[in-house]
Amino acid sequence: MSLRLVRTIFCSLLAICLSVQSLSAAAAGAELRAPTIVQNEEAVVLTGNFSLTLTPALIDAVNHGIPLVFQMEAELKRARWYWIDEIVYRARVDRRLTYNALVRNYRVSDATGGRNFMKLEDAVAYIARPAEWRLPPEQAKTGDPIEVAIRFRLDPTFLPKPFQVVSFGDRDWRLDSDWRSYRLTVPAVSGAK
Repeated sequence: MSLRLVRTIFCSLLAICLSVQSLSAAAAGAELRAPTIVQNEEAVVLTGNFSLTLTPALIDAVNHGIPLVFQMEAELKRARWYWIDEIVYRARVDRRLTYNALVRNYRVSDATGGRNFMKLEDAVAYIARPAEWRLPPEQAKTGDPIEVAIRFRLDPTFLPKPFQVVSFGDRDWRLDSDWRSYRLTVPAVSGAK
């Protein structure tokens, strides 16, 4: 075989491998949907909407007993013309996914308790359910526009140390929607007459 033919075959195989890898990476991950804001008599509530698809590496890890902690974070910002935006409110919701091989079920735990699931798909859907944050009333007044930043990610600091190193360089272990900013207007109290 000529050197030119070998290079052509090698480049073609490399292109196929890279396209397959990018397709699998695009199929799995954490995504954000536009958040909503509602005001009732008690508080102004920001709701973050998410979707989550686990990579094969994460599915394998959780099925072998490695707990995964997912974080939903929200920040309320106030624009300043003379400096960077000021963060006036910050909140986080953690949801932990574990697998119990003895009883063969998945458990999702958070600050309010936890639930058990027989199927991984149901547990993942429960993790990605909307998160709600009560905004401080002095920062979220009716009719005011507010800047909100939201993120959904797998927190690698809760992984065992060897997997923290793996997660640093491997895309299959990095689920992060990155920070997304939204400009919302606080609505009037719902149900007001």
